[in-house]
Amino acid sequence: MKIIITLLFLAFNAQANTTPTVTFEAQLTLQKQTTNAQIALQNQAIKNLQNQFEAANQYQSLRKDVLDSQENSINWWWTVIGIFLTIFALIIPIVLFIVNKQYKESIKEKIKEFKRLNKDAESELMNIKEHTQTAREGADKVTKLHRETTESIDNPKASLTPKMLKEVDKFGTKLEKMIVEARQLQKDKRIEEAITLWHEIVGIAKYTNNKEQQGNGYFYLGYLYRELGGDDNLERAIFACQKSIDINAYDSNTYANLFEIWLVQNQTFDPALVAQFKQKFGNNQTTMIIFDMLNLFKTINDTSSLNLSQQQDFEKNYVGKRFEGWTWDVIEQWIATKQPNAHLQSALDFFKTFD
Repeated sequence: MKIIITLLFLAFNAQANTTPTVTFEAQLTLQKQTTNAQIALQNQAIKNLQNQFEAANQYQSLRKDVLDSQENSINWWWTVIGIFLTIFALIIPIVLFIVNKQYKESIKEKIKEFKRLNKDAESELMNIKEHTQTAREGADKVTKLHRETTESIDNPKASLTPKMLKEVDKFGTKLEKMIVEARQLQKDKRIEEAITLWHEIVGIAKYTNNKEQQGNGYFYLGYLYRELGGDDNLERAIFACQKSIDINAYDSNTYANLFEIWLVQNQTFDPALVAQFKQKFGNNQTTMIIFDMLNLFKTINDTSSLNLSQQQDFEKNYVGKRFEGWTWDVIEQWIATKQPNAHLQSALDFFKTFD
């Protein structure tokens, strides 16, 4: 660029200083140089335009690449969004279908359960009505039985003669007939049927607020569950005996049943209950002979030995006394489970001499 400007400057300077003597050839040379300088300027301008065009072209190409990249990115996101919406559109109906199906099944099950509970409630209501009617019959009728028969029915120790049974069948109340039937069932060793009937009797006694029959009913249940044996039944027997004592604390037979169950269950006698029993029956040898026998069995079982002095003390304390109405079945079964059991068997043989 500097070269071109210098040539132009020399050319103009030469014209200014030219004299009429300058030859024509010199003028042509000067014009030629001027033309060349103009051409060079034009070429430079063209080159500059070409550079600007190339720069603009590169800018446009770069801009196009950026736009293409953005377009591709937008297209990718649209594709992702489309896929997500498609999956969402497919999954939501499926989920709704499953949830709706489960909800319907749940509703159906609840309806079935409600119907079952309703049916059970109706059945239970019928049972309640039947028991209520039976209770009213038992409560409303005044007994026409002789005093001796009535006392025998209420006394678990008393036996019912054929004459008494006929009298109850003809003149007894509904409750009295049920008691006699229950006692006959247990006499015939139909234990489970007797238990069912005694539960009904206890229910009626509760309804009529007959404490005496409630106590007797629980006494018989404790006795019968004890007869059935087995851990579950013995636990039921303990519960029934404790209920009977709570209602009637002056029935020694219930205490005896409970002490025997604790013995064969290898449980400790409740000290509070033992103290209560001795306070009420300590002067009654007919009752105390059973307790001392059971307590002695427990001592022998705990020590694995039979002390001769213990036998002598027992004989001395209960000369001429007998076990009234006592059975040995439960204790015999318990001894059979013990090994060795010679000391327990010897004690049993000793105690049976008081039968």
